[in-house]
Amino acid sequence: MNLHHAIETYRGHTIPHVRWVEKRNLWFAISGVMILLSVVGIVFSGLNFSIEFDGGARIAYTFEQPVSVEDVQATLAEHGIDDAEVQIVNGEQISIRTPFLEREGEGSAEAIRRDLAEQAGITAVQINIEDVGPTWGAEISRKALIGLLIVLAVITLYIAIRF
Repeated sequence: MNLHHAIETYRGHTIPHVRWVEKRNLWFAISGVMILLSVVGIVFSGLNFSIEFDGGARIAYTFEQPVSVEDVQATLAEHGIDDAEVQIVNGEQISIRTPFLEREGEGSAEAIRRDLAEQAGITAVQINIEDVGPTWGAEISRKALIGLLIVLAVITLYIAIRF
């Protein structure tokens, strides 16, 4: 293909001949494999729901003394919490997502608050612990399903009227 032919094609003077239709079985096979891999991935690994769908506690505080993620996880592990997500935000704040604190066996929320505050060099009052229930995620899922049904109904109505 030369430059003149490319420019003519770009301007719409010639029609490019791409063999999409002739290779439709290949495209169907590629799409089918991708869909199959997606379904297998969901079946075997499941969905990873966030705290808004499962419920739990969100802990946030600004630290005065340098603290690492491993230090915070070790402190939480002392209270029987091994599956917490700990993040350092902007190099000055700790954000923790964990299952409900009161249901975690030996560790109570106040004991965890006290130990984290001592580790960060702040007072226990400066640590914000917020319980998040799973109702928010359920409400969003319900609204998304209703929205999907409305969109499908409108698309079906449009296709029925158009054709």
